[in-house]
Amino acid sequence: MLSECDLSGKKNPLIAFFVVMHIVTVIWIIQRIYIMTKMDIYQKMLVKFEIFIGPHYQQLIYFYAFFSAIDFMFYFIKFTVISLFTVYYSLTCRVIRNLIERLLNELNEDCFSEKIDNLLQVYGEITKCMSTMDDELSFLVFLTVLLSMTGIFWRSYRLQFHTSASDEYMISLICSTVIYSLLMIMVLISAAVTNEQANKAINEIKKVPYKIQKQSERIKCILRKDSVQDYRLTLWKIYPIHRSLIITSFGTLLTYGMLIGALGNQL
Repeated sequence: MLSECDLSGKKNPLIAFFVVMHIVTVIWIIQRIYIMTKMDIYQKMLVKFEIFIGPHYQQLIYFYAFFSAIDFMFYFIKFTVISLFTVYYSLTCRVIRNLIERLLNELNEDCFSEKIDNLLQVYGEITKCMSTMDDELSFLVFLTVLLSMTGIFWRSYRLQFHTSASDEYMISLICSTVIYSLLMIMVLISAAVTNEQANKAINEIKKVPYKIQKQSERIKCILRKDSVQDYRLTLWKIYPIHRSLIITSFGTLLTYGMLIGALGNQL
């Protein structure tokens, strides 16, 4: 069987990612609050409310401040939940990759007949873990990527076509764009690298019968039964995740951004 996995050093980058996400989120929220209190439109709106509403002006301001606080709290909780899910998904992928790496080391070092049954059993458990993980989390991964792409597109559009906006507004847009980009890249890279490791494991497992000629037929029978299956992490069972998907996603955003920009200029 495989030796115990040590993930103490693997958690540090994920913890750093979570901390950076929250720092950027806090900066973005502070910028939003600053913009709302300093905008000329906001000040003119308050003056109009004071003229038309009169004695109920203060109550309206309190309600507006209350709902604004709820809005900021919603964004903070949303980014916190998505960040926690991203860290959990990435850590789970890291565990699976660690197990696959140790399995590959065992297969490459000493693939003896007395150990092969245990190694095949370990591989079967790994594939079951990947299958269960994809069944339970693929839809959430799809939502995370979809939400991130929507956020990147909308904020990039604002950055492109609101060139006269204030510096504070631009900083808030850049911060939110960075948040969504980090979330999408973290999820896609974790799943893509895990799928690559799984493909290496499948190729090595398929070579086992040829390394042990005496039990080749029995091993082939076991592999046909339940071991060698193409398990991959996907986006909601629709599309397998691989590295090129990152380039494809940003290319799609760029293409539709140029299209909408061209249509906007014509209108």
